[in-house]
Parts: sequence; C-alpha cells; structure tokens
Amino acid sequence: MHDSAVGRLLGVLVAPGRTFRSIAERPTWVAPLLVTVLVTLCLGLMAAPRMDYDDIVKQQVVRSGRDVPQDLLDKQIDFLVKARTPLAVASAVVFPAVLCLLAIGPLVAFRLLGSELTYGQALSVVLHAWMAQVLAALLSIPVVLSRSTLGFADIRTGTFLKSNLASLIGTDEMSHAVYTFLVCLDVFSLWMWILLVLGYREVARVSLAKAATTMIVLWVVVVGCRVGWAAVFG
Repeated sequence: MHDSAVGRLLGVLVAPGRTFRSIAERPTWVAPLLVTVLVTLCLGLMAAPRMDYDDIVKQQVVRSGRDVPQDLLDKQIDFLVKARTPLAVASAVVFPAVLCLLAIGPLVAFRLLGSELTYGQALSVVLHAWMAQVLAALLSIPVVLSRSTLGFADIRTGTFLKSNLASLIGTDEMSHAVYTFLVCLDVFSLWMWILLVLGYREVARVSLAKAATTMIVLWVVVVGCRVGWAAVFG
C-alpha cells in the first residue's frame, strides 16, 4: 500500500513511517495534489450555496469595530453571493498552489542543517501530511449537507468540525488574537504537523530531534503570523 502513489494517501495516515520511507526513495506528489484539489472543490461547492453572507459580513464588521455604511455592506454581500461559485473554484486551485510554495520553507531549513533534501521530496512530504486535513474536509461534508444555512458562527473556527479549542471554549468576549490561537490548536492540524515531523525525519534523513525542532519553529512562525494578523486587523 505504501509503495503505490494512491496507496500512500491512506498509508500516510495509518502507517506513516513505512510510507515516508517509501517516499524518500521515490517521491510522488500528483495523487495527493489532485485529491486536495478535488476535495477542496467539492466541499467549497457544497458549502457556497448555504453561506449566509449577510450574517457573515455584518458580524465581521461588528467585531472589527469599523463603521461601514449600509450601502457598502450591501454591495459586498451582493458580490459574494454572485461570486460564491467562482470563489469556491478559485480556492480549490489557489490553496494547493500555496502548499507548493510552503514546501520551500522546510526545504531551506533542512538544507541548512546539511540534508540533501530535494524540492520534490519536500513537496511530497507536505502534500502527504496534508491528507490529515483532507480527512477533516471529508468529515465536514456530512456536516455541511445537514445544514440549510452556514453563518458566521459556523465558519469562525475555520472548520465545520468541533475539532479545535476555539469551537469548544471560544467566546465572544475573547480577543481576536486569543481566539485565533485556539483555532490553531486543532486535532487535524496538529496531526498534520506530527506527520511532517515523521516525514522529514525519514525523507530528509535527519534525527527525530532535528525534525521535531524544525517543525516546531515553523509552527511557531505560522501560528505567530496568524495570531499577529488577527491582533492587528481583527
């Protein structure tokens, strides 16, 4: 299972060590990239018609503390309603492209540590580790289909599943920065980062300590950027 491109999609979740050792010898990226695009597209197209953009836009404005004229709000809501399908399609293309760019970070980090990691190997690890998030998206589909509308409260935590601390203990009294930090403490997200540690340990051929330290530093940078953005822009 871990030797075939398709089998690795499941193998990385149930037998990550063997799967990443196989990837170290023969990296593949087309299958996980296509699955990421298709699942993102399906979830987006299912969620888009159910989005209550009136509630989403107005709640965001209220929490930002801005004073936006009603006519501008109406124009923004009208645009989102009309563009919801194209936006869902665009996100299914743009987001996987962003993952391809993010693979450069680990590549540079491990090359500085003396590894002979290639971009193809780095990209393969990122896309296969992302299968944890793909699983979350698949589990979200029944949740989306069970709802007639999806408002601000449904999308605020960044997932339709109650899989992070923000969805469990988050309140309106919390600052944007604290709430965003709790969003980052997500089961599937942390699972992905663990897979990245295991993956780069095998593929970059470094010690577990070096792989874990590198990923922790990158996690702090990513989370710090998200929390900082939330603190500044709400």
